[in-house]
Amino acid sequence: MHKKSKSRKQEIIEAARLLFSRYGLEKTTTEDIASALNIRKGALYYYFKNKEDIFAEVIKGEIGRLQEEVETAVQKTKDVIEQFTAFLKTRMCYLKDKADEFTTIREEYLKHYSFIEDLRKGYSDWEKNLIKKIIENGVRAGVLKIKEIDLISETIFLAVKGLEYTWITKF
Repeated sequence: MHKKSKSRKQEIIEAARLLFSRYGLEKTTTEDIASALNIRKGALYYYFKNKEDIFAEVIKGEIGRLQEEVETAVQKTKDVIEQFTAFLKTRMCYLKDKADEFTTIREEYLKHYSFIEDLRKGYSDWEKNLIKKIIENGVRAGVLKIKEIDLISETIFLAVKGLEYTWITKF
């Protein structure tokens, strides 16, 4: 794809992100997205199959930014406790900020849960590996005495994930 196509695709994603944040997936139409860019609706289909395809790109972008922020925060420290703190604080605050920005998406969250979870699969795998790496570093440093690293990593991942919905909707 040439440079102009990439920039138009990014323009579509950004316009859609703003509309999805304001109106949600359900109420945003491809007509709305095209209108925001002053293009014909048919032009969207050159880049995307449908509205859900555009939404998927918006979510993937947010997941990528979350991963970058978490990684940056964790890399700023070598102490295991500080790494876990940076991981949790950055992750949960990012999700809360996005939930506040995308209020209608938050309200639709359970309707679209499996769709969003499919998009997050790669991030979830990355996150499990990050948790495992932090634990392994703690074991090597003698700070943690854990034998079942995989089990503990998975448990922490599931616990943090389990807190997500409550954190986003209640706090």
